[in-house]
Amino acid sequence: YAPLQAQAIQDGNYTKVFVVNDHTVPITVAVNMRLRSLTDNSSTCQQQKQPDVPITTIAVPDDDITVDATVPPGFASQVLAAETSQLLSTLPGCTPATCYLDVTVTRKSSGSLAAQPEVSETQMFFMPLKDIDLPDPGLAISGFQQVHANLDNNDNLSGNFSDPVSFTLTASRPAALTYLNTKYRGRFSDDAFTALHPCKPKKITFYPHSSVQGLTAGDLATDLTVESLFDHQFGTAAMPARPLPANRAVGKTAGR
Repeated sequence: YAPLQAQAIQDGNYTKVFVVNDHTVPITVAVNMRLRSLTDNSSTCQQQKQPDVPITTIAVPDDDITVDATVPPGFASQVLAAETSQLLSTLPGCTPATCYLDVTVTRKSSGSLAAQPEVSETQMFFMPLKDIDLPDPGLAISGFQQVHANLDNNDNLSGNFSDPVSFTLTASRPAALTYLNTKYRGRFSDDAFTALHPCKPKKITFYPHSSVQGLTAGDLATDLTVESLFDHQFGTAAMPARPLPANRAVGKTAGR
């Protein structure tokens, strides 16, 4: 559950995007919608010189689909209704089998909610994933570091967790249905992604349960596994994520 949610659906021949506001007050949001290709890779990000932002902007028919919207409390506002074929035609070579829609909603409200950053992301594929020839995403995890729970203010912890460990998850090609797993009892700040893009690495924190004592960053790095739908399609599931090459490593594995 989250009080702000981005949602994308296919309704007949149309693609529709909604913003759901479960706050008790109206909110203003910026909505960015972009097509992504399954052929995107990390080199594409470097060529675009935009490693942290999307690389393709949807225009239907001639306007950049980045819109502001005010959403009433307890309401879902539609921010896009575009014919799917027209939408796909805006990116050369894009078909239902080779592209997906990436939506990011960022709250811009002022007042009582201004001090609470809030972002919602969603992705939508245009056909069943079983019918898409997914690329090997080359998933990698790196930069394991022990952090202090009080330094991470985004999770509003109640004090029941201790010894958090942060790390970075990356993909060299788009990954569908990616998730994380470990034998250690606890939770991740985020542990499942509909689509993970090379240009948008994820910084994740694992919060061990209070019953887990003495967990180090090295312990988690050794045990952690990451899988995507590609691994299940080709029988490589439950394999540890490959480490990044030394010249791409982020931070260092940290122990106590």
